[in-house]
Order: sequence, then structure tokens, then C-alpha cells
Amino acid sequence: MTVHAYGQPPRPWALRPAESSTPGTPTTSAPPAPAAGRARRGRRRPTVGLAAIAVAALVAGCGVPTDPRPQPVTPPPQYRTLTPAAPATPEAGTVETTLCLTRGNNLVRVTRPVDRAPTPEELLAELTTGASESERAQGLQSAVAGLTSLAMERIENRIATVAIGEGLEGLAFDNQLLVYAQIVCTLDAHPAIDGVYFSRDGEQVSVPRGDGTQTRRMLTDADYEVLLEPPR
Repeated sequence: MTVHAYGQPPRPWALRPAESSTPGTPTTSAPPAPAAGRARRGRRRPTVGLAAIAVAALVAGCGVPTDPRPQPVTPPPQYRTLTPAAPATPEAGTVETTLCLTRGNNLVRVTRPVDRAPTPEELLAELTTGASESERAQGLQSAVAGLTSLAMERIENRIATVAIGEGLEGLAFDNQLLVYAQIVCTLDAHPAIDGVYFSRDGEQVSVPRGDGTQTRRMLTDADYEVLLEPPR
């Protein structure tokens, strides 16, 4: 140990670094390297913090609420449910109605364009009016034309009752058959009618069917199917 004057040991700050074994080259001690684990942990912390800040900024920018409770979501206009449009009203003359006319001793179903669907009473009136000019040009006619003694008595539970007068009694059997066949075939084609009865003075009467037999029961177009004209 070097002893300075006054017999005191040298101060730590007074010590000089050891000289290098090579003349002219000072020797310095390298500072201790930091632990690898510490360095990595020190660099990761700011990365996690920046990521959290970025996520928070992204959420705020997208407008996502931070309320933990469920929130209603309103879809954009192009994804909202549209109210279906009301069906278009048919143009005038685009509705078709079916009547049964005659050609010779046969029934022929014809369709007429009309402004609206007619009632059963209006169909019966059409038969008494007769065939149109274009229909007559095709050899069609109505055996019911001119019979003013016919009237719709009632429609109950989809069953029509047609009142007939004494005017039919003066017709030949074949003509009577065509009258009943035309009425039943035309009315049964109406969507509100499932069958037809005939009455006189409030009482049901017996009328001829297509096969020539008489009946008082309800009639449908199937009872006169044998009279339908074959397709041409």
C-alpha cells in the first residue's frame, strides 16, 4: 500500500487506473453488459402500450360504443326491409268472364273481356241479353235470350237459386234443356257459386239434366258435360 504524507491511505477517487502492459496504450475497464432478459422486457413494454392505444383509437374512429350493455343497431337504408307494393289494378277490359252459349244443340264456353268481374246476377242478365255480334258471326246464340221470367232468387252458402216463370213451359224439351244447361254452366263457372237450384213460386222444381233425366237436387256443370261441344 502506498502511504502518503501524514500517514493516511490514498482516497478512492485519487486512485488511477492501472496502466496497460503495452506502453502508450491506456487500459480501461468495460462496463458490465446488461442482462439479456432485462433488455428484452424493457423494449416490449412500450410496444404493448402503443398497441393498446392504437386499438382504442381504431374503436373510437369506427363509432363502436364502449357501453358494455347491448345497443340497438339501425341498418343503413339500403338494407332495411321494404314494404311490398300493392298489386297493380287490372286495366279496363283485361278481366275475362266465362259464359256458356249454344251452337246447334251443344254448349260452348266463351270468354268476354270486361272492366270488372261481374256478379252472378249480372251473368244471368247477360244470358238473357243474348250473344254479341261477333259471337253470332261464329254461329253462337243464347237459348235464354228474351226470357224475362228468370230471376236470381237468392245465393246462400255459395248455392244459387234461380226462379223460373211459366214462360219455359211453352218451350220444346230440347230448348228447355239448353236453357237450364246454359244457366247452370254459366253460374257454376263463377268463383262465388258451387251449385244451382231452380224454383217456382218459392218451391224447388225438377229440371232436366244433360242425360235427359229429371232431378230436384243441386246441379253443377258436370250434369251437362255431355252437351259441351268437342274442341275444334
